[in-house]
Amino acid sequence: MAKKREIERTDLDEVERSLYGLFRGAVGSVTSLFSLQKQQTCLSYEAGKRQALQTLYRWIDTRNQQGSVMSMGEIVYHL
Repeated sequence: MAKKREIERTDLDEVERSLYGLFRGAVGSVTSLFSLQKQQTCLSYEAGKRQALQTLYRWIDTRNQQGSVMSMGEIVYHL
């Protein structure tokens, strides 16, 4: 009887180790996804900022080519 309990306990230990390994793998995957999402968010933010500055630059350049002198207030108002 003691031998059977020992075998059952060994099987249970193996199942627990297997579940623990699967859980660690899942946690690692979720962590990787979070890191990738955070990187993509930063890249998107930088791209949006760059696009906004380019649009502002084109607007200022167009106004300068038209011969208009712009004040800081006009630029801030445009923003």
